[in-house]
Amino acid sequence: MVTALLRSCHTQFDRDHDPGVIFIPTDLQYFINFELDDRKRRSTTTSSLDRKVPTSVMYKDHLMKNSKILEGATSGLYRRILLKDYLHPGLISPEDLGVTTSKQWHGAPIATLRRGIMALGSPRITSLDEATVNQLQTLRDLYFRPTEDNPMNIRSSRPLPEHQGEKRPADGDEGQPESKRVKQDPTSVDRPENTDGNNFNYQQNRDRAFKDEWVLGPDITTQEVICRYAPVFAHY
Repeated sequence: MVTALLRSCHTQFDRDHDPGVIFIPTDLQYFINFELDDRKRRSTTTSSLDRKVPTSVMYKDHLMKNSKILEGATSGLYRRILLKDYLHPGLISPEDLGVTTSKQWHGAPIATLRRGIMALGSPRITSLDEATVNQLQTLRDLYFRPTEDNPMNIRSSRPLPEHQGEKRPADGDEGQPESKRVKQDPTSVDRPENTDGNNFNYQQNRDRAFKDEWVLGPDITTQEVICRYAPVFAHY
C-alpha cells in the first residue's frame, strides 16, 4: 500500500515552521551507515568528490535484501509520524485510525530525511521516541556539520578570536579613515569625576580638543567665509 496524504495531512506536512506530520524511512541506520562509508570513500583521494546518497531504488533494494519488504515491491518503506494530534483530538487516537503504520513511498528518501531533520527544531519533537530523535540528530550532524578533513570547513567553523584591548571609536568616527578621524587632546579627561558638576570643564576641554580641527565651525560668520575664500574665486 502506497503512502497517501489527506488534505488535512498535506496542510500539516507543508507547515515548515511547525509541521504536524512527517514521514521518514523506517531504517534510519541504513542511511547513517551509508554516509559513514561514503565519507571514507571521499577521504581516500586528494581531489574533491561529490557526496553520494541513497536513491529510492537503493533504499528499496536494501529493504528487500534484508527481507523487510516483499520481493517485487515497487518502493521503500516509510514511517508516518504525527507530531500533532490534529485528526480527531481526544476522540480517536492516530493508532486506532491506522495512520501511524508504515507505508511504501516511491519518492526520494533524502527529501523525507531533510523534513525530519527540520522537525528537530520543533517543540513537538518530544512526541517522538528518543531512539529516532538520536538517529535524526546523527544524520543532521553527518550531512550538515563540517568534516574535520576539510581545511576550508575547519577555518569556517573556528570561533572568532576575542578582541582584547580594542578601544571604542570616538563618536562620529565609525567608518572614517584613520587620517580623517578627529584627534582629541590627550590631556583632556572624559571622566565625570574631573568635572565640577555642571560639565563646564568637560565641555571646555572638548572645545579645546576640536578647536584646531574646525575650518568652517559653528562660530564663523558669513563675512569670514567670504574673506577666507575670496582669493580662490578671484582667479575664475
